[in-house]
Amino acid sequence: MSGPKIVKFPKARQAPTVEIQPHPEEVIDVDPQIIAVMKARLAGEPLDQYFSRDDQMTNELAIERERQKLKAVFGNASDVFGGFSSLEAVKVTRTKLREQKVDQALLSQYASRKLAGQPIDEADLYAHLVTGCELQPKQVRVESLKKLSPTLGSKAREVVDGVAEHYLADGFSAFGVSKEIIELSPTMREQLRNGEIQGAVDEVLNVLYRGME
Repeated sequence: MSGPKIVKFPKARQAPTVEIQPHPEEVIDVDPQIIAVMKARLAGEPLDQYFSRDDQMTNELAIERERQKLKAVFGNASDVFGGFSSLEAVKVTRTKLREQKVDQALLSQYASRKLAGQPIDEADLYAHLVTGCELQPKQVRVESLKKLSPTLGSKAREVVDGVAEHYLADGFSAFGVSKEIIELSPTMREQLRNGEIQGAVDEVLNVLYRGME
């Protein structure tokens, strides 16, 4: 006669645990520049007052150095706008800015603090720093350019139509045409194939920068 059967039960499995950790500081920390920009935009006020006095003084010293570099390139506002009035002029201007080691990143940040964060044309900021002339947002240039559109040739008008939105969205920059923009515009692709794009762009740049001084 056999003995009693021994029944073995499986060991109870330990319930999984979830370890909760706080977010690391670098994840939840927000750049003060971003906070300042948002506050200024909501209030419709200049950005400078949202930075500490120490930050403002440091920024002013850095901008003053860039101002002197720009003055070595441009003698007056006409020199600035003439330097962006054709593709060849822009090429020469870019070379001079590189030779003077102008800090584009710093000037872009500086531009973002002006006019409550509205996009500013590169040439307008240079003219402002060199001569003290009043700054205007890109939107003003685009509106003026569209009013002058009837004076432009048909190819130049196609360039305005294809580039205006990109120009506004690009923040601190000058009006220009990139390969990406051309690829997005059938009319500009055709101009490129026919060798008409440079003349059309030059016409727009001349009106945008020379015609609105």
